[in-house]
Amino acid sequence: MGTNNPSFLSKLDIFPKIDSSFTRCSPAGGTVSMLTYLVIGFVLFFETVEYFSEEIVYNYSVDTVFDKLKIEYKCGHYSGDSLFNE
Repeated sequence: MGTNNPSFLSKLDIFPKIDSSFTRCSPAGGTVSMLTYLVIGFVLFFETVEYFSEEIVYNYSVDTVFDKLKIEYKCGHYSGDSLFNE
């Protein structure tokens, strides 16, 4: 079975939305299916490679200058909910 055969591409059309008696598989539909498989395969491969090769480095530092620290938070946003109901 060669890939140059148009019936090969016609059988790969996997997106019919209505009853099969009303559909007609075409080489264009098979081509779209093949391109979709290739794109999904490439994305899956490259995302997997990136996931396993990623190194995350965290750098933490403590701000020791408290005089310049200005917190603007409205009093209405604070809440004091009780965890114990008596």
